[in-house]
Amino acid sequence: MDAPREGIEAWAWEFLSSEVLQEKLDPPAPPTEFSGWTGPPELQENLRPVRPPELEVLQKSPKTPRPGAMVDPGVRAGLLAAFHHHELQAAELFCWALLVHSGTPEAFRRGLVKLATDEIRHMGMYRRHIERLGSSIEDFGVRDWFWERVPASEGPAGFCAVLGIGFEGANIDHSAVFAERFRAVGDEEGARLQEVVGEEEIDHVRF
Repeated sequence: MDAPREGIEAWAWEFLSSEVLQEKLDPPAPPTEFSGWTGPPELQENLRPVRPPELEVLQKSPKTPRPGAMVDPGVRAGLLAAFHHHELQAAELFCWALLVHSGTPEAFRRGLVKLATDEIRHMGMYRRHIERLGSSIEDFGVRDWFWERVPASEGPAGFCAVLGIGFEGANIDHSAVFAERFRAVGDEEGARLQEVVGEEEIDHVRF
């Protein structure tokens, strides 16, 4: 399958296909223009992300820790690592959508790029707090739960319903719950991080 060679499409493709951890965690800013590349019909079925070797892919999601267990910084770091991977998958899927649905209006595709860069910024916020808690993103496995579900959506509207309204909408609720849990164990910075992400997800659902 021929990859796009320039423009926003090439940036999205590289983000999905890179095996280099740093390029996944902190990719360059996207170009400003689309190249007009369109993929083959089978792109939706075949286009999937590559995971760098530092990220162990899990077949089963870790259990959500009990509120009392979150007094342990390592437990909080593990929970934030799961949230970080949610953001990575969302960013990848916004890139996937602009490649798979390349015939949609440019305003729609530019919106997908904006949302992808928001998710990448959230990843950085999570990662910095994980490091403050004494851990790193490589310490935890990842589960590609979003990827197991979203690509089966039908068309651009189906994609928006599943990822945008379904998963992004759920994050608005979840972030409020976990902000309370972080605050209850004295992690005000972690609590505020959850609140900021939750507030920004409102615009994602609106899109």
